[in-house]
Amino acid sequence: MSKVPPMPRASSTGKRASGSATWYCKTGVSACHYAYSGGYYAAAGPELRVGDWRGRVVRVCGSGSCVNVRLVDWCACGGSHIIDLYSDAFQRLSPLSSGAVRVTVHW
Repeated sequence: MSKVPPMPRASSTGKRASGSATWYCKTGVSACHYAYSGGYYAAAGPELRVGDWRGRVVRVCGSGSCVNVRLVDWCACGGSHIIDLYSDAFQRLSPLSSGAVRVTVHW
């Protein structure tokens, strides 16, 4: 099993968006973004793709916990779905079996 890299540090501009987060890229099992094999990464939905968004570290809070993730890809998220988290990051907020969790993303 591969080791999860350390959580990146987020800085705040005071912006935020709320909606649901799902997960993808289960470390060691499923396909991930070609340059990032696992860890604290995410795919940004349209609300998060503002300005120079790729590589930005955001803070995702839900279910009483928070996790910092680096935006490395985009998702075709729609409706209230705003972000797809790598499984390593999603598990910091909720069990993978929950499928989705309500979150607020700060950047």
